[in-house]
Amino acid sequence: MLTSNRKFILDVPYAEKDDAKLLGAWWDPDLKKWYVPAGIELDQFKQWFPEENEDDEN
Repeated sequence: MLTSNRKFILDVPYAEKDDAKLLGAWWDPDLKKWYVPAGIELDQFKQWFPEENEDDEN
């Protein structure tokens, strides 16, 4: 089981936002991104994990 101790940002296309929301994702209006709240199992959100890139500041 994969969980995060902080909110985990997702890359959810607009057409799939309702699916992500039904699974428990929340919308961050400041970032304009969907995320998984801390402590929630991430496995069900794998299809929306962001691709890693060199410019990522995490």
